[in-house]
Amino acid sequence: MDRNEILVNDKLTSILIGRRLSDSELGCAVAHRNAVIAAALALENRNDIAWILFAEDDANLDLEMFSSVQKDLKNQNLDFPSLVTFYSANSPFWISGGSKWSSKSSLKRSRQWSSGTVCYAINRRGINEILKFSNLPIDYVADWPLYYSRLRFFVSKRTKVCEVGTASIIGDRQTIKILARIIMHSRQLLYANRLSKLHKVSIWRVFRYLILRTIWRDILGRYAPVNLARFLSRS
Repeated sequence: MDRNEILVNDKLTSILIGRRLSDSELGCAVAHRNAVIAAALALENRNDIAWILFAEDDANLDLEMFSSVQKDLKNQNLDFPSLVTFYSANSPFWISGGSKWSSKSSLKRSRQWSSGTVCYAINRRGINEILKFSNLPIDYVADWPLYYSRLRFFVSKRTKVCEVGTASIIGDRQTIKILARIIMHSRQLLYANRLSKLHKVSIWRVFRYLILRTIWRDILGRYAPVNLARFLSRS
């Protein structure tokens, strides 16, 4: 694959995650970014659209499921850049920590995004916010770019979207050896200030999103499918 330096920064990727992105990872990142650009274009001529729904290719969004998603998003008074996550119904674990948004709402505030997302929705202000960063080279994959942390995250308490296949786990980070992981995160800390300025987020967000969240996700990726499933079966 001919790597376009305008599209992807392989050098910085190697520093941040210890290797360059695979073609599939790069393709996934580009697809999500192109979808955001297409969404922004659609919103220019449609004032009646409040949310844009992004779905993985294996999301089983039949009429009943789509209606459930639509009901969760309808009449939500979120007058700030927001993203709502819909987790997989196939997943053996269900992690949605955070706080209640409203006793009447089907949404729950989430401190950050976690694995298991099958589809997600971004409101109009959220699309306009992340569109500002769409020309940045892709320099690492943390499932979503760092600038997504500028949005407020919510999780649907009511709707879990089915997948055609089994729940997937992206990447191989959960198999990284301890020493390699320490080196990787040390490099990320050295570049924290640069990333903070590039994505216009605080250094704390860089640390939480790129390191703490990644470690937590990888622990789940290694242990949760079996151990947590056993725990839930005994509950």
